[in-house]
Formats: sequence, structure tokens, C-alpha cells
Amino acid sequence: MALDLLLLHVPRLGAVYEPLGEFSFINLMPMGMFSLADSARRKGYKTRILHYQVEEIADREFSLKKFLSHNRPRVIGMSLSWHPQSASVIETAKSIKKDFPETFIVLGGFTASAYPGEILGAHSEIDAVIRGEGEEPLAALLDSLAAGKKDFEDVPNLAWRRGNEVVSNPLTWHASLEDLSSYRFSDLSLLNHYRIYRSSIGLPPLWLKGASRSEMRAKTRRFTGIFCLEVGRGCSVNCTWCGGGKDAQLKLAGRKKPVFTSPESALDSVKEALSFGYPTIYMSFDPYPKKPDFYLEFFRLLRKSGIKPDAYFESWSLPVPEFIEEFGATFKPGSLIGVSPESGSEAVRNLNKGMSYSNSSLFKTLDRMKKHGVSADITFSIGIPGEGPAELEETRKMADVLKSHAAADHVMTMLISMEPFSPWNLDPGRYGVVHDKNKFKSFRESSGDPAKDPFSYLGYTYNGIAPDKFDRYIQDMRCAGFCPLPWMAPGLSCSRRCSGK
Repeated sequence: MALDLLLLHVPRLGAVYEPLGEFSFINLMPMGMFSLADSARRKGYKTRILHYQVEEIADREFSLKKFLSHNRPRVIGMSLSWHPQSASVIETAKSIKKDFPETFIVLGGFTASAYPGEILGAHSEIDAVIRGEGEEPLAALLDSLAAGKKDFEDVPNLAWRRGNEVVSNPLTWHASLEDLSSYRFSDLSLLNHYRIYRSSIGLPPLWLKGASRSEMRAKTRRFTGIFCLEVGRGCSVNCTWCGGGKDAQLKLAGRKKPVFTSPESALDSVKEALSFGYPTIYMSFDPYPKKPDFYLEFFRLLRKSGIKPDAYFESWSLPVPEFIEEFGATFKPGSLIGVSPESGSEAVRNLNKGMSYSNSSLFKTLDRMKKHGVSADITFSIGIPGEGPAELEETRKMADVLKSHAAADHVMTMLISMEPFSPWNLDPGRYGVVHDKNKFKSFRESSGDPAKDPFSYLGYTYNGIAPDKFDRYIQDMRCAGFCPLPWMAPGLSCSRRCSGK
């Protein structure tokens, strides 16, 4: 059967990190892949979603070329939301274009939206880039192609070529409440081998090269069966390192303020996800933590419907008392709220976090969570502005204290890498940061270097410190007190023999 549209997710391939060996990364797909497929299918276009790593799990001899030869998609839409994918996405697109030159390839996602002109100017294998949000623009592009048009000036948000000229159409469309509420984000039947995706792909979003599912279970800590629930889009603040904050949303997607879907639509998505076998609902949208009206109504609807799944909620600040109480009453015991203080230093937290809070407020919140039977997944960061040896020691001490707190399910520390259009990417001098990540080319090159893996490569340094020296310093500090292996891969060992192990 010939496809009108294939939506293809290619993770970062070929990364190498000593304890893990070679692996792929960014295996959780953007939630918008399903709404894009849904909006295209509603208009009558034959559409499928393909996840490259899932196909290799299903069949170690998987050939993308054979799949495309059999299905002959007219259009391939490739997700490029996260910069570590950059090299793998571009190389895959080159291979597709070489074998199927008539196929129209369009990119979308935050990283693609940040550099559409550069991508189209440097990579002839890419025919267009949809900037910002894509459901209606993609449907309009498909209509234009089906009509035999070569000019796409009527397609909103699209960057494309007119001869040798790169044209960027106005950034005029982003989803409204009504739009989000009308899309289906949970029709897993659109995804090839969705059962493997459901049971194998989760957190951390990596897959060891050539590993079977049993080998992954033995070597890594797997949080699978996680359905990422689309609750809304946008952000109300800016955090130093985040490329999806308030200002980036305006520049890349034309979105001025956050928008929620309707509680009823979210409930429908949960019901459908559960029908496809998902046990856990993952929510990562919290632009107004002090005004949780949407969630309180959504939780009420869940309880009224008799649904009680496992849940993980990623709080962007600290959850208020009413939210904690309602969360505990709605979901199964053992459900988690993720809290990210980032640093043990309040000064560092205030400098970097758009919704900051005091250490005393953090501990009061954890005490309240314990009272209501809710556990916390606590995450710190290393290498952020304002952080030196003294501040890292504050973080280490706080992490040690929190590990024994009754509400803490787990405490871990992650590196922060440089993201396109994040505040410190656009204004490094303000934060004392030095980096070369001003163009897509630099992200593509680093993501194609096996040694620059997502667990040790930062992509920046601070004034007066050589990049390689800074990387070694942060890695040594991490190994001394913040080893990620007990959380990420307890079945593997590291030759550093660090105190964290």
C-alpha cells in the first residue's frame, strides 16, 4: 500500500558512553507525532508513524530502504525536536533522498524551527521545514502537494525553496484550546509495532546497540509503559537552559501564552491509552503551578469515571497543597511527582529557574507529599550558571539528606547541555558562558561525534576555562558524588570506580 505520509522518528544513533557502550538516545517521540498523523488521516491521507529504533528492536535485520520501497510514501515528515538527533536525522534524510529522490522530506520540531534557513540552505535533501506547531501546516502542505503545486506560499509556518531562494512564510498558526481538544494524541494504531514501543521505550530514553529486550531489562533501569499525555503547549517563564521557555515559544512557534486542552479531551486520551495497554500516565505541562484549576478538574473527571492508573507528574515548581491531595486521591499508590530543585544553593536556583523556591519550601512540600502518600522523584543539575565547588557541595549535601526523606522515591543528578534558543544560548555573556552553538551546523557536528555523548558532553564552558578542562571537571565532580548509573543502568559497572557506585 502506497502511503501519502510517513512520519519518521530517528533518535540519536551511534553515541558512545563508557559504561553503556554504543547506544541510541531520544527514543521517546514528541507527543505531536500522533496529532500530526491524526490531522492528516482526517483529511483522507494514508498515514503511518515509524520509529527507527523500535523497528530495529522488532527486527535486527530491519532495512529502512526496504520499508520505503514497499510503502512508497509521497511525503516523509521527520521529527527534529531535540538537538542530539540532528546528525542522525540529516544523515537518514540524505540516504532516503539518494534512494528515493522523488520523496518530499519535511522537518519539524524545536531544533528544526530554530534554524530553518540554515538547514534548507545547507541540506538539499530537506525540501521544507515546518516552524513551530505543525498540525494545520502539514495538512495544508499535503493538500498543496496533492494538487501538484510547486509554490507553497499559502502554507502557514512553512520554510521552503523557490528555486535557489529560501522562503519563510509567516508564522501565523498555533493550536488553540479548540484545536488541541479536537486532536487525537493516543491512537497508537498509527504507529508500527506500537506494542514494542509501549513495552520497551521509556525512561531513560536510550537503547543499547544490538540489545534484546531481556538484555535491556537486565542492564538498565527501565520505566516503560509510560504514555506521555498531551495536556497543553507553551510556557509562562524562562529557565536558563531551556529551549522551550516563554521567549523561545514566541520566537519559534509564535505562541504568546500557554494553552491547555480541555479536561474532557485529556480524559478521552487517558481512556484510549489504557485501552492500548499503557499502565502509566506521564504529565509534563505545568505553566501555572500555583493555579492548578485544569488538573483539579481533570483529576475529578478521572475519579468520576472510575479510572485509577499509575501516574508521573513533572512539576515545574512546587505543587500546592490542594494539588498534592487531589493527586494522591486520584492515582495508584506509588505514583510520583517529579520535583527539580536543580541546585542545593538557593542563589543558583534563583538565578536559573523561572519558578524558584526556598529550601525550606521544598522540605515542607515533601513532608506534605508524604502525608498524602505521594512519592517524589527528585532531580538536581550540574554545570549551571553560578555554580562552583562550594555550590556543588551544597547540592551534594542536600541530595544526601533527601535520599533519606520518607517521600523521596529516588534522587538523581543530571548534566545540562546547551539547547538552541535557550536564554544562555542567545545571551551567553549574561551568564558568563562561552559556547560555539550559534548555528545548526555546530549542533549537527557535535551530535554526530560518538565521543560527544549526551551523558558527558556539555557544549559550553565558562569564561577563562578551556572546554575540555571544564568537561573533565564536571565529569569528575559527577563521578565523585553524583553517579547516574545506580538510577540509569544498575546492571552495568564503570571503570572509574567512583564513590557514587
